[in-house]
Parts: sequence; C-alpha cells; structure tokens
Amino acid sequence: MALRDRDEADRSPCTDRGAPSARLGTHRRRPRHRGVHRPQRRTGQRTGPRQGPGRRAPTEHRRTDYAYVSRLPADPEQMYRHLYRGLGNDALADYEAWTNVGELLQATYVPAPQRAALFRAAASIRGAAPVGDAVDAAGRTGTAVAMTGPGGLREEYIFDRKTYRYLGKRSVVVNAEKAQAPVGSVLSSTALLKVTVADRAPACPERDRCLD
Repeated sequence: MALRDRDEADRSPCTDRGAPSARLGTHRRRPRHRGVHRPQRRTGQRTGPRQGPGRRAPTEHRRTDYAYVSRLPADPEQMYRHLYRGLGNDALADYEAWTNVGELLQATYVPAPQRAALFRAAASIRGAAPVGDAVDAAGRTGTAVAMTGPGGLREEYIFDRKTYRYLGKRSVVVNAEKAQAPVGSVLSSTALLKVTVADRAPACPERDRCLD
C-alpha cells in the first residue's frame, strides 16, 4: 500500500502571529501525561549505530511506511519507548527522539490510535512540552507540542485538539543570537492539507526521474 503525494502549504512570515501560550506541565522529574514513564537519564550512555555526526544508521524500527506505522503501539508509554529505541539517555538522544516524531508525522499517514499515543509520548520527551494554541500555515488553530533545537528555534508540531490529526509544523525564534532573527519571529510554517491512501504508487510519466 502506498501513499500519494500530499499537498502542503508553506509560508515564512516575518513576525509571529498567534504566539503559543505559556508552557504547561508539572514537576520536571515527572511525566507530563499520565501513563508515560521517562527512563532515568545516564549521561553519555548510547546504544545503536551512528554514521557520522548527528546521523543514525537506517534500522527496521525507523520505517515510516503505513503497513509498519499502523502496527505501532497505541499506548503512550510504549510509543515513548519506540521513539527512544536504539538511542541513549543523553540530551542528543532526546533531540533525536523528537526528530523521530517529525519523521512519523510528515512521512506517512498515522492512524488515529497511534496519533494520540504519539502526541502524548512527544510531550513527555525530555525538553519538550505542550505550548497551547498554535496556528499552522493554513490559518488553522490547534494545540502544539514544542521543543527548542540547538539553532535557537522552538519547533512546534501542531495537532487538532479533538482528533490529534497532524495539522502542520512551525519554527519560532527563541534565541536571537543563534537564529540570527528577532525573538518571536516565525521562520517557517507548514500545513498538511490532505493525505490519501492508495493501493499502488501513482504513475510517473518520467520513469528515469522516478527511479532517482
């Protein structure tokens, strides 16, 4: 089963419209969502192969095809463990787990049970937190989970409040020196408008180009 191309609207406004509200959550040592347990961090510990700085070797559990994603756990704690599978327990592992969330959301259609588990697991990643309302590139308001990356940008994944359907992503400046832009600026904003599931890949008029 293959996925057809998705329509995605992009824009890069200069200022932030509809900045998210204050961070939610409780004590740092406790998970922010019931039923998700964070393993204790052991600085410097890492498992799993790497291919150069910041790159992981491709592995089976990082597949993003629908057949595989539809079998991922619908339990938030198990989904959390899946995001960290093959990683360590340091700050870089946290950011890589966050990147794994984005790969799942943007590369395939995630069924509703897995979407809900992914939202709760993402909010429990160390350094990530719900940020309340956020607006995607199509002007739709949803609830976002965000994490600040090494480049001084707060990366927000925006979900529908009721269905947890993925709406889009935006990047907001939180460190002017690192991002080389004013704090509060929205440097990128996307909106996922449509996803369809097909029985076969769409026909490609240029065979050589499709094989690249």
